[in-house]
Parts: sequence; structure tokens; C-alpha cells
Amino acid sequence: MSLSIHEVPPTDAPLALLLLADPSESKVRAYLPGRTLFRRAAWTAPSPASARW
Repeated sequence: MSLSIHEVPPTDAPLALLLLADPSESKVRAYLPGRTLFRRAAWTAPSPASARW
């Protein structure tokens, strides 16, 4: 199992998540350009057959 982090362009920012921190959509959209965003890739559990205990 590994962690994979990817850069996300500001145009693909998770607006709903950002609006939880700042409810002003106009302000969120104003500070996104020029920012670097990252996301964790979707995690999938390993199958029991591949688990090594």
C-alpha cells in the first residue's frame, strides 16, 4: 500500500471543500489563481490474497 499525491490545477480545485473554510465563493475564486493544490489519490484496500502479515 502506498500513498500517492498529485498536483491539481486551480481550475480543478474542490470548491465545495474550500467553501467549508471560507463561505465566500468570490473570495475563494480570487485567491485560487497562482496557488498550488494537491490531492491524495483514491485509496483502495489491498485484496486479502495480497496481504502479507
